[in-house]
Amino acid sequence: MTTQQDQLLLEHYRDLIGPTPVVQLDRISPQPGPTFFAKLEFLLPGGTSSDRAIDYLIRNAEKEGSLRTGSAVVLPTDGTTAPGAAILSRARGYEFIAVMPESTPKGFVEHTRLLGGEVVFSPEHDHIRGAIALAKELINENPGKRVLINLYENSANAEIHKKTTGQEIIHVLGKNIDALVVGIHSGGTIAGCTGALKAVNSRCKVVAVEPAESNVLSGGKPRPHNLHGLGLPAVPPFLNQAPIDEVVKVTVEAAEDGRSVLAEKEGILVGPAGGAVIAAMLEVCEKMGPDQDIVGILNVPGHYYLARPEPEEEEERSEEEAAPVS
Repeated sequence: MTTQQDQLLLEHYRDLIGPTPVVQLDRISPQPGPTFFAKLEFLLPGGTSSDRAIDYLIRNAEKEGSLRTGSAVVLPTDGTTAPGAAILSRARGYEFIAVMPESTPKGFVEHTRLLGGEVVFSPEHDHIRGAIALAKELINENPGKRVLINLYENSANAEIHKKTTGQEIIHVLGKNIDALVVGIHSGGTIAGCTGALKAVNSRCKVVAVEPAESNVLSGGKPRPHNLHGLGLPAVPPFLNQAPIDEVVKVTVEAAEDGRSVLAEKEGILVGPAGGAVIAAMLEVCEKMGPDQDIVGILNVPGHYYLARPEPEEEEERSEEEAAPVS
């Protein structure tokens, strides 16, 4: 017989990829108003729901024979998915190369390197489009060894979230969820969850969250922005097919307010992407009733944005702290 203690014994850290908890956000739910819930995807090993898709794509590549002993996984990313991909690649014996813009926050760069990954920078002004292009160049340089994992262009990204993330929400909260709010990164999470939830409740309102400065889903062009962890280079076909009901464009300021409210009132520290989801939930709930439920998916823990200062900055701060107070 399997006991609760047995379930806590895992063969490897990567085996934590699985169901994540859903928590009720009592302190930020408006009263009267709908009940807020959050699915804590940032508790996955790499801190994002993309861990699920990356694991799925790596296993598929192994089955197909493209990933084998001596192979290297290459991932274009804004940085948020790199630590998880490093964990999954290195755990299965593969080299890992993350291609990310030069503007990527230091926390993601440091974590990726500490986890055994190599970081290659693409030009800052090209943002994620430049990272994708450079990753494909690296594949072409050594196609027999390097394998591309591209979440932005692979429909399997959506498939795995329909089978897992979406089903987990239904299992915990039931079929009668009134609204789902998801930040747009590669598009896989919202596309998959939309498929799962709409299949059991066509009235569930699906809300996508994107940066106000780079509102691709709303018909705008991809532009540089400071809302890290969100934003599409283009709308992938698998997302075009998802029946999204509303798109909320969130500013950096609103996202930071959302982060602060969540941290101070609920004790949950997330990055800007999670803050944007909270900001969107607070906006969407104004049109909802007190007997309704709204669930947001929270990705990327806040500690990635608490990178250590450079040695010069550390020295300057120490000198300032040591200076006598007049």
